[in-house]
Amino acid sequence: MVAFAQEHSADADLHGRIALAFTEAFTNAVQHAYDDADPRDDDIGVFADVDDGALEIVVVDHGAGLRAAPTRNSLGAGLNIIAECADAFAIHERVPDGIEVWMRFVLPASE
Repeated sequence: MVAFAQEHSADADLHGRIALAFTEAFTNAVQHAYDDADPRDDDIGVFADVDDGALEIVVVDHGAGLRAAPTRNSLGAGLNIIAECADAFAIHERVPDGIEVWMRFVLPASE
């Protein structure tokens, strides 16, 4: 993900924030999305693009979903880190199952 970000910006601070947020989102999916006994597909999808001056990253799983609805004050440590690193952040429950973690990072203006 950092290599993709480096194609669109030379800002090392931005690369660090993206690396940390992406790592937390992906790790959350690996650790929390799937139960070993769950017969559902345990894929994790990662999507990234640049749109309107920002890099957007989405991490998608097809797991059981959130155990409790998170709020800004009750996010787990990983989600709090993502919220602090990203310029915008959202969690969406997917139908019929799974979670989508969406992150947006504003790219610096061209020099």
